[in-house]
Amino acid sequence: MEARKSIFDLTGKVAVVTGGGRGIGKSLALALAREGADVAIVDINKENADVTSEEIKSLGRRSISIKTDLSKKDEVQAMFKEVMKKFGQIDVAINNAGVSGSRLPSSEDIDINDFKRFIDIMLLGYFMCCQEEARIMIKQNKGHIINICAVAGTRPPRGIQGIAPYAAVKAGVKVMTQGLALDWAKYNITVNTISPGYIITPATEAIIPTRGEMYASQTPMGRIGLPEDIDGAAVYLASDASNWTTGIDFFVDGGLRI
Repeated sequence: MEARKSIFDLTGKVAVVTGGGRGIGKSLALALAREGADVAIVDINKENADVTSEEIKSLGRRSISIKTDLSKKDEVQAMFKEVMKKFGQIDVAINNAGVSGSRLPSSEDIDINDFKRFIDIMLLGYFMCCQEEARIMIKQNKGHIINICAVAGTRPPRGIQGIAPYAAVKAGVKVMTQGLALDWAKYNITVNTISPGYIITPATEAIIPTRGEMYASQTPMGRIGLPEDIDGAAVYLASDASNWTTGIDFFVDGGLRI
């Protein structure tokens, strides 16, 4: 009897992961590669992207690394052209690049340019990536787009001042994703978000000594998350297992949103 292929198997798929040089993005990129995908790593930091790309190659998968500023349309377009030149297809896209939202002053003192930076990278940047991804996937008549959101986009966390700009942008990502899911469902393209809770990453580890106890106490499961805690949700949304799942916000948060 012929062995049945796992519905989570990503063999033959090509994925793009922005912000894939470290933290959550790196963990997700490696998770996709372990399930068989070839992965393009996109990051503003080329050195970090190179390291992740080499780790993916060590798993026997193909990979390239591309330095890209996602706030610049020309760089976003050039990046996707390079991916298509190398792989000829994009089946999965994870838009993950971000800016930490937990180090701003109290809301009355926030510099408006910091708010604009959040918008440029995590809202407009995600939208420009989604546009380019969809243009490719529409021609293929299939694809999976995953935007990394945050619990803050649904319920701003307690005890963190200046979170309003980050929360507003992440809420925008969530609802934007739902609108894109409606637009592109007819092309067999799924568009979903994953909303992590508190996660220890290189971008947040410096504040863990002062906030770790608070983060853990607010999380019903009693601990702060790790990047690999998000892997399963991403593999599901990237795979054929999620072919009829679109427009959802997938919480992976230890119960933080409750």
